[in-house]
Amino acid sequence: MKPRYFQGIGEAPAHLSHIFHDRSDDAGRLQFKKEGHEFEVAFESTSDLLSKLQTILTDSVPLSVGGNVPGPVDEVGFLIESGKLQGPYIEISWSAPGCWTVREIIDGALEWKKADCLSDIVNQAFNPESLAE
Repeated sequence: MKPRYFQGIGEAPAHLSHIFHDRSDDAGRLQFKKEGHEFEVAFESTSDLLSKLQTILTDSVPLSVGGNVPGPVDEVGFLIESGKLQGPYIEISWSAPGCWTVREIIDGALEWKKADCLSDIVNQAFNPESLAE
């Protein structure tokens, strides 16, 4: 089975846009973008972060690629490679403002099949605030 991709125009689906780590300890926050708004969810420890990230992967929430710095997709990829998380995962990238692509990332995949609709790949009902509960 080939992993899938979907290209969209306009408002991107809810996605993890940044992972911020506090310098003094293992705490930090996850920043999401959904419907033009930003939401932040705190994590208190490395194990809390890994738990929240695994939920995001399981719930089919896209992870943003980095720009000038590594993005969530890079950090999660490293955590999967090191055995701390279980993939696959979904990445979201932009080719221009308002032009985005989501792709399923499966180890070893070299080509993708176009999906008929976004909901075939992404959980559009995901609510970032559910991670704070």
